[in-house]
Amino acid sequence: MQLQLDEERALLKDTVRAFAKEQVRPHARTWEEQGALEGAALDQAWQLGFATLGIGPSYGGAAERDDATPSALSNTLVLEELAWADLGFALAALSPLHVAVPLALVGHEGLKREVLPGMLGSATLPKATGAWVESSRSYDLRAMRTRSSLTAQGPVLSGTKTLVPRGDIAELTVVAARARGDDEAASFEPYLLLGKNVSGLSRGQRCEVIGPRAVPLVDLTLDEANARPLAHKAGIAHGQLLERALVGSAAASLGVARAAVEYAVDYARERKAFGRAIAQNQSIAFMLAEGAMDVEALRWLTWKAAWKIDRDHPKGESALAEASRAARFGAELAFRVSDACVQILGGHGVIRDHLAELFFRNSRTLAATPGWFMV
Repeated sequence: MQLQLDEERALLKDTVRAFAKEQVRPHARTWEEQGALEGAALDQAWQLGFATLGIGPSYGGAAERDDATPSALSNTLVLEELAWADLGFALAALSPLHVAVPLALVGHEGLKREVLPGMLGSATLPKATGAWVESSRSYDLRAMRTRSSLTAQGPVLSGTKTLVPRGDIAELTVVAARARGDDEAASFEPYLLLGKNVSGLSRGQRCEVIGPRAVPLVDLTLDEANARPLAHKAGIAHGQLLERALVGSAAASLGVARAAVEYAVDYARERKAFGRAIAQNQSIAFMLAEGAMDVEALRWLTWKAAWKIDRDHPKGESALAEASRAARFGAELAFRVSDACVQILGGHGVIRDHLAELFFRNSRTLAATPGWFMV
């Protein structure tokens, strides 16, 4: 593994970082208070073109070959920068990857040609999302309760998904469901809900959450909802999508953790007590240093997992162990670092004049929502 990004990825990271710093972070608090994101900013994020990089030209992508696949590492870089600026914005802006990535990796050829060109060629953020998260206390990415069954008309889905980003308006929704009856060992498969008014699909009211409030998060109830099988061969999607979902969780945690550390550092340098900056107090300096070290550790865990996905999937090897470690460490770290940020700000840490409380709320939500992101 090279510890330095190539020129193309370095440029991608710099471009998205500049956009996040100039067009997203300054508005994060306003969007959070209003409970709505600015559509023009979401469209600008989509127009950066990150979703098209690993998809072949026949499907509307920017890759040179049709057999290209989306790079988990490239998408991880994008997600970190947008989550650093605002987790809610990242959740909305990257929601179409839940459709584009599975289709590009394992999709039916006909379905790829039917969906991807129009989606990737859109000048506005597509109304596309993924429904993975479930409200069960026992929910994890390997044990979903949503089930599929086969009828004469095709597969139908039954179950409930929660906290689906932009699920209120989605016209393309990839749903992860158990593929075979009541078999507890059955792997999940991705299914596509095509259109907004799908038979058997009910959309709930907007969820009130402690986490990102700027992006609409809704429940989807599936009562034998008509769906289309996404993967061209049963069983091939489970490992590939699971790993990418776990790396996505780690990348989002990385963005939030990095934001919290940088915010705390800036505050501690400016805030003075007893005639000197509080950053000079040993206890606070240690908290800042440990947070910065942990963020770097998480970055390398996340990049390593993404790099291994890109390198080893063509060989049929798994990156599940690396992805699982990154996701677990990321969820714990983001909360720990965000909590330290609140502590360093003291009374300022719990009021909305500062972003520290937003980082804290977002980090708590990330720990409960594996599958929220797809890289």
